[in-house]
Amino acid sequence: MAERKRDLAAKFGGDTHAKQPPGWKEQISPAKLKTETYIRKTYLISPELIERIKVTAEREQVGQNELVRYILAWALEQLDQGGLSLPVEVEKVHRIKF
Repeated sequence: MAERKRDLAAKFGGDTHAKQPPGWKEQISPAKLKTETYIRKTYLISPELIERIKVTAEREQVGQNELVRYILAWALEQLDQGGLSLPVEVEKVHRIKF
């Protein structure tokens, strides 16, 4: 009975020295915990691309956010290494300032 009281007191902020069972963070090895922080950013994409992301994530059984992060990182790496090139047309724009 005394042990149960200590456990309850510890849960409600009383006796903090009582032994508690490990929580979920202690049950997962540190290597599996995410240490990266993410920032929410909005990009405009077409409804068709949104649907392709959704379908691909479901097919591959991964989260949509993880899929987009992976694909973006891969594409940027390919661009940096010269494995991809962007189909961009350069236009010289003249603006009138008044």
